[in-house]
Amino acid sequence: MALSYILAWNPIIDMPDSQGLRPLHLAVKASEDLKSTRSIKHLLIRGASRTVHDLKGKYPMDFA
Repeated sequence: MALSYILAWNPIIDMPDSQGLRPLHLAVKASEDLKSTRSIKHLLIRGASRTVHDLKGKYPMDFA
């Protein structure tokens, strides 16, 4: 899995993109299409924050 490879490089886990979305926001949004929550699990184990919001004030759980 590509995420495992990226996480092996010890990235800043809560770095936002230009819309303020964090990796956990994106993983939650993609989980339905992927039919898997593996990415969410990996990010949470590595310390991704559940309490960060995007520029619109939405938390990762809001995308579930």
